Amino acid sequence: MSSNYITAGIISVGLVVAAFVIRDGYMRPEHDANIANQSVAVADTKRVQNPVSGFEVEYPGPSAASLKKQADDFYWAEATVNDRSHIKFMVDTGASICVLTVKDADKLGIQWRDLPKDVKITTAGGVIFGSRVVLDEINISQVTIKSVDAVVLEGDLEQSLLGMSFLQKLREWRTTPQAIIIYQ
Repeated sequence: MSSNYITAGIISVGLVVAAFVIRDGYMRPEHDANIANQSVAVADTKRVQNPVSGFEVEYPGPSAASLKKQADDFYWAEATVNDRSHIKFMVDTGASICVLTVKDADKLGIQWRDLPKDVKITTAGGVIFGSRVVLDEINISQVTIKSVDAVVLEGDLEQSLLGMSFLQKLREWRTTPQAIIIYQ
């Protein structure tokens, strides 16, 4: 009789551990084939059945977005900035401010050449100077943040960065093995 209790206990513990693993998203990314490789709009439901793997996947809900980790191991966000242009940002939690490349600033119509170059940024490649700007809004999927401080950097910056000046204005943000989930 005690052997049956031990077996039942082991099975129960195993099921609880499996439930936590599935709930918390600790599965290999290739099992999550129904999630797009870009920022995605999210469903109102908290859990959705993945037709490929059969596992349930947590979605953040309304007023939230999922910034997917890409094959290069970076998190990326497709954003509409100032209700005008689409900008692809690399999410950089180590950057205190959002950074725009010259190309993206031009695309947004920002007259950065006329602004003082009063921001000094030290990078691995040296010191770069930039101009302060305020972006009216950054919209990613169902999340819109207004009045975001940014810098336009001259130089060889290849990619605009979504830094802490955006992330700190969110209600919450958290990371999973496959994404950064942002909440307005």
